[in-house]
Order: sequence, then structure tokens, then C-alpha cells
Amino acid sequence: MLGMKRYGGRVPCPHCGEAAKTRSSRGISATYRETHLQCQNLECGWTGVASVIIERTIVQSANPNPRIALPITVTRRKAANAPTSTPANDIDVATAEAM
Repeated sequence: MLGMKRYGGRVPCPHCGEAAKTRSSRGISATYRETHLQCQNLECGWTGVASVIIERTIVQSANPNPRIALPITVTRRKAANAPTSTPANDIDVATAEAM
């Protein structure tokens, strides 16, 4: 994952990392949208297309559209005193050197 820099509703340019602003977008369906982006770094100048896909529901709508069927994600809250664990794909450097 890229750094936690905030872009204020914009996405980072894939080339220079600066904010890319939405210039226009069009809805393809109720859950799919194409967005045209432009990098705000004048020295970069990248322009491209991104896709926005609505994949699942976290909190159900009070006014659901009967034509839309999205899977519902069950969220789990961590206990305040729960130990943090290392993801399976992250190897501790000291452990890796010992292998």
C-alpha cells in the first residue's frame, strides 16, 4: 500500500505520486463508474481513466434499491485490549535472516 498521505478526495498519480483531480466521470451502471483523472503536477502532466466499483455493503440502506444485490460484509470490531498480530505475508527481518 502506498503511504498514508491524504489527497482530499483525490487519488495519487501513478507516476509522480501527487494528487490527481477528477475532471469528469460517467456512470456505466448503478455500481460502476469511469472517472477521468488529471495529475495536478504540471511537470508530470499525466491524464488517465480510473474505475470506481461499488463491491459490497457495510451498512444496509434505509431505502434499498430492489434491483441492486450487493453482498453484505460482516464487520468485526477489535477489542481494545486485543493483541496486534503480524500478517502472514510479513516476515520479521531477524526471522528471515535466521532461515
